[in-house]
Amino acid sequence: MYKSLFFLIWFQTKQEDASVDAAWPNEAWSDVAKEIFHQLNAGTENGDWKRHPGYLRTGERRLYSRNISEQGKGFEYAIFLNKKEQRATCVCQFGPYLQGPPGHVHGGALATMLDAVIGTCVHDALEGFWLTANLNINYKKPVPLGSTALFHAKVVRQDGRKGYLSAYVTSADGQTTLCEATSLFIKLSREQIEKANKHLPQDSQSNTTAK
Repeated sequence: MYKSLFFLIWFQTKQEDASVDAAWPNEAWSDVAKEIFHQLNAGTENGDWKRHPGYLRTGERRLYSRNISEQGKGFEYAIFLNKKEQRATCVCQFGPYLQGPPGHVHGGALATMLDAVIGTCVHDALEGFWLTANLNINYKKPVPLGSTALFHAKVVRQDGRKGYLSAYVTSADGQTTLCEATSLFIKLSREQIEKANKHLPQDSQSNTTAK
């Protein structure tokens, strides 16, 4: 019942453009990004890890981290999940539309990806639908545009409806820490989910009935 709102997001994504799985290398991915992707994807063969699909939407409602349809211009990424270990790893290449300081990635773009990776991790690892309550980031090094980074997130503990997670980001070779983060997620109650459903399009609410 608690996953109804989460299911709606997934359902609308599939409905608007189910043919494009953006969590897979395209022509804009660098050789470095592709190599890391295939290394991570090889870890899915034994069943411990799985790749999280990311369907590209072209309608009025778009996932923020995939709202740029031009390949290579925004976030190019894939998230891999290990439910047993409650961990997530993501390979991400940053395009030119994500600039902050000249030639470097905007800090908000890094925060977006941290929230996306941590949020995907908590929804895979823990039961229910969770929302970000707090995200603390320590930026260590500037990240060049066009570069590839690795995001790592894990569940630290769950205390009732509170989920505590940590994350860090490294360069593609894993030798340089780019930023670190901690996060608090709150699990929505059934009442909160039902209240949120009232604000959704009428043609979608039938898909989110709590059971």
